[in-house]
Amino acid sequence: MEFLLMTLLSGYLLGLIQNSFRNVSRVGQKSISGVFSGVIAIDGQTHRGAKKNGETKSAVHMVSAWAAGLRMVIAQTKVGEKTNEITAIPEVLRLLDLKGCIVTIDAMGCQQAIARQIIDQGGDYILGLKGNQGLTLEAVEEHFSTTSESVFEIHSEADKGHGRIEDRKYYASEAKSVCDMKATVPANVPDLI
Repeated sequence: MEFLLMTLLSGYLLGLIQNSFRNVSRVGQKSISGVFSGVIAIDGQTHRGAKKNGETKSAVHMVSAWAAGLRMVIAQTKVGEKTNEITAIPEVLRLLDLKGCIVTIDAMGCQQAIARQIIDQGGDYILGLKGNQGLTLEAVEEHFSTTSESVFEIHSEADKGHGRIEDRKYYASEAKSVCDMKATVPANVPDLI
């Protein structure tokens, strides 16, 4: 009887704690919105050990918004079991006020609809670009390999850590000029890069 009572009580308390966390999290998101400006990194993570004992479900996959200046997650959502990050990213973005923010997303999020949503919500973006956007990648590679360095905005930084020194150089160029390089790129691609 004692064991049953303790099990019921612990389940009840766990439910209260989870609901309290959800409510605090929502309040936190609203109080940060409009106050925070800076870099927000959107990324997905797989939590392989996040399942109850005895269950055989697949690992939990989450998409989170990391506020770099605050050094904390300010929003997140679970990715549906039969979907991927592309459908979860817009949900996370909807939770945020992006005015004055730069949103970074890896190549998985290099999608026209996602770029448009960030702009519509008042933010700017830096999207990773890989082979998933073939024509755009070709246009960008051609632009950066054939254009004089004097045209670009260049930023350099050095970082020391993990037993090595890394020198990084960033080249920025207006997106429309990249797309002018490739006549085969669709007209709506400038919104992508």
